[in-house]
Amino acid sequence: HFSFLVAVDLAVALLLRQLAVAYRDARQRAGRPWAEASVQLVKPEDAEKESAATTVAEGIEAVISPAFVGLFYLLNPLTVLSCVALSLQNIQHLAFVSAVCAAAAGKGGLSAIGLAFAFYVCPYTPLVLLVPCAALAFSQRAAH
Repeated sequence: HFSFLVAVDLAVALLLRQLAVAYRDARQRAGRPWAEASVQLVKPEDAEKESAATTVAEGIEAVISPAFVGLFYLLNPLTVLSCVALSLQNIQHLAFVSAVCAAAAGKGGLSAIGLAFAFYVCPYTPLVLLVPCAALAFSQRAAH
């Protein structure tokens, strides 16, 4: 049972990394680097502060990478403790992340299957993701 939950956590971390890679690639296609799109540390008042904020953000870009996103989930103490406690909450995380990844890929059917599985595991919580996943899948399908 424990090894199954570890495998589920690894799958969630890999899916989160894949989602971060898709986000980075979309921002690069839009002409905005990862750091500019994801981290705004300081709201600059003038040009001098703007250059300092840009310098800090460029340094953070190497740290906040897609691999960091997956590792951050995997090494999160709450994730580790829920795995040690043999909680099935990790399966719901897998269903949520797979639904969002499928929607980001423009696959509305797979996204609906992931949301249906998440709804089966824990009722009412996936209702929050129903409209955003449908809109994301529709916009991604229209973009391709």
